[in-house]
Amino acid sequence: MSSPATPAAGVAKIRALGPDDLGAIRQMLSQRDGREWDERSTRWFLYNLDPARCLAWGAFIGEKPVGLTSTFLRTLTVRGDIQRVAYWANLYVDPEYRDQMLYPRLPMTMLNALKPLGIEMLYAPVRLPQLTKAHLGLGFAKIGTMPVLVRPLRPARFICKYKKLGWAKPLAGPVDLLFRAGLAVTSARPGAGMQIGDGRLEEATTERLNAVARLLAERSEGRIAQGWNANLLRERYGQTREGGSYRLAASERDGELTAAAIYRFAERGDGIQVGVLMDLAFRSGAGRDAAAALRAVERATLAADGELLIYLDGLGDANRELLKRRGFRVSPEVYEFLVWPKKLAANDDWFGAWDRWEFSFRDHDAF
Repeated sequence: MSSPATPAAGVAKIRALGPDDLGAIRQMLSQRDGREWDERSTRWFLYNLDPARCLAWGAFIGEKPVGLTSTFLRTLTVRGDIQRVAYWANLYVDPEYRDQMLYPRLPMTMLNALKPLGIEMLYAPVRLPQLTKAHLGLGFAKIGTMPVLVRPLRPARFICKYKKLGWAKPLAGPVDLLFRAGLAVTSARPGAGMQIGDGRLEEATTERLNAVARLLAERSEGRIAQGWNANLLRERYGQTREGGSYRLAASERDGELTAAAIYRFAERGDGIQVGVLMDLAFRSGAGRDAAAALRAVERATLAADGELLIYLDGLGDANRELLKRRGFRVSPEVYEFLVWPKKLAANDDWFGAWDRWEFSFRDHDAF
């Protein structure tokens, strides 16, 4: 029997990270995710650690990186005003060094560093209940929950993978064929005068991306949300974390964009292939156009051998109602939305009211 690994002697030291530390960050992200991050994706993901965009702190035993936390600095519109806030991401501690109390040492270092920068609010989604409880102990407040909505596309094969029913896989194919036949019969069809486009977002014209940005602005009016334009959308969706592409399915009438769905493909545990709906926006009264764009996403996900479509339900009632009509259902997976400090949520009617926020996989981008 092998003995458990013994961490190196010494107390981990925490310090701010800069561009010269991207190699250490890449090492920790690779260990966390169980796949090798390349240098290009690491630099893109963390904005090359430009201090106006991303701040990070690392824990080290000697030269060995053993912990990481970071924040992305974002601009949100609140009550018509622009505010700079922080979004917490990438908390990770090497399992061999969890006796070093790096949680809560890493987050407390981060929170203390934000105050002198004039950053008065930080927000984060949390999926694990035990982590939510720990965050509340650091002075966070929970203001809402977001379920993940799921649209089955190959339900039998999904169940076989999820339940590890290898013996049933030969039966899954015929069952899923019947399901897809029913899906095709009930699918939304483009109406008269409607045109549907679907392609890689990076290839979209500036005019098209500015039209998408206008749809996003219409949907988010009166809510706490990021502002977008063609350049920001192109930057955000320049690549996936793994180096792949995002896609844009759009509906158009008489040369005007009426609905847009941004999505990607990803692999979850047990080899489950999913389409991820990052964002969805459509004009008032254009639900049929949005349904047709969603059908394009379904077809593309099936062509990519996907079993499910998933969507993080934080973009308002209109999206939720449309998706449920399109066959999306609430899954057991739930994200809890936290803000810091808790007194801000208690004293501010905007920050503390979940129905005033916008949040989706566009913001989180981890599945």
